[in-house]
Amino acid sequence: MYYGWIIVATLAVVSFSLHAVAIFSFGLFVLPMTADLGITRAAIGLAPTVRSIGAGVSVVLVGRLLDRYGARILIPVAATVTAMAMVGLSVADQHWQVMVLFALIGLTGLTAGNNLMVTVPITKWFIRRRGRAISIAVAGLATGGVVFPIAHQALIDGIGWRATWVVSAVILVAISVPLPLFFVRRTPEDVGLNPDGDAPVGRSSSTGSAMGGAEESWTPRAALHAPAFWILAISFALLNFTVMGLLIHRIPFWVERGFDPVTVAGSFSVNGAAFILASLSVGGLLDRVPVRYVAIGGILLQAIALVWLLTSASGITLYGTGILFGAGLGAGAVVRGVIWATYFGRASVGTIRGLVGPIELISNGVGPPAMGLVYDVTGAYTGAFWTAVALMLASAVLMSAARPPRRSPAMKVESGHA
Repeated sequence: MYYGWIIVATLAVVSFSLHAVAIFSFGLFVLPMTADLGITRAAIGLAPTVRSIGAGVSVVLVGRLLDRYGARILIPVAATVTAMAMVGLSVADQHWQVMVLFALIGLTGLTAGNNLMVTVPITKWFIRRRGRAISIAVAGLATGGVVFPIAHQALIDGIGWRATWVVSAVILVAISVPLPLFFVRRTPEDVGLNPDGDAPVGRSSSTGSAMGGAEESWTPRAALHAPAFWILAISFALLNFTVMGLLIHRIPFWVERGFDPVTVAGSFSVNGAAFILASLSVGGLLDRVPVRYVAIGGILLQAIALVWLLTSASGITLYGTGILFGAGLGAGAVVRGVIWATYFGRASVGTIRGLVGPIELISNGVGPPAMGLVYDVTGAYTGAFWTAVALMLASAVLMSAARPPRRSPAMKVESGHA
């Protein structure tokens, strides 16, 4: 068996463990932490924003380190520092301490929204089967997003929020420190192998998918001069703005429509299941068709879901839109892991994705408060959500224009030599 699949399996399990940091389930900590620390919900709500800012500050450096040294050491170091911060949260008794610790978690880059530490190492090992490989790792991440909220709620109810942070830190370290150290390697060339386990062959022409074994890679400086880089960056920024806003505000939207909060929360489990199924399904598709077509499909699924949500308030709509949102998000998560290496090659993909990281993370942070502001001013989500539909369609149009860039000898480096 090709050793790259060992890398994929390892990083899928690591991805699963990242949700120990409460990426999706931080909302479960809000009420007990605010009650215990004597702070407002608005104050504790700044924690994820601070974490995103920290990730935005460090993401360029993290990308360069992944290209230069790989994830074998970087993930264990980041996981150890993150776990120490989580233990710190268990004894924090001041708001500023919580903010500093969340900033530290963000600075490690381990939980950055672009999933850099997991997907970049995999792109180094695959070309022809890159889509399938990334999809497996993303499915691991999505599974963690379903399991850990349930586990965190049970732990908070049983042992309290402080001890839950400690238990979560232990889980993170137990998985994300030893597994990369034992199994992850930087590139196949480092151990005498070729991508996909094959001898390099010619790359595909204009489809945007790597269909052959060989692959040319762009330098980061050259990528910044390619129109495709900026078109992709803006397309993803518009999508991030809407997706992150909807993740926060869909629950209160449905509650205001008269649905029980428990029922609404249950619809998000359907969302998670659709995410997992979609991420696994699109992997093979990405190995056969241009990646931007799959990206457009994922964006349009979410736009359709949002229009449906705005025009109907039935139980079928609640669960149906959850399925469409989850499927679109699952496809998009795999696309993000594939498209940068497909367009710009393996050698500097960490650095290139690091360069676009601040744009992605800023848009992540702006979407939720912007939608909340529209609600505060107008008393309804209607204007914010219709604006989100327009931004999704703009993102899809930009993605359709993001054709694979033309390479020239002055703009590329040899694959496998970062």
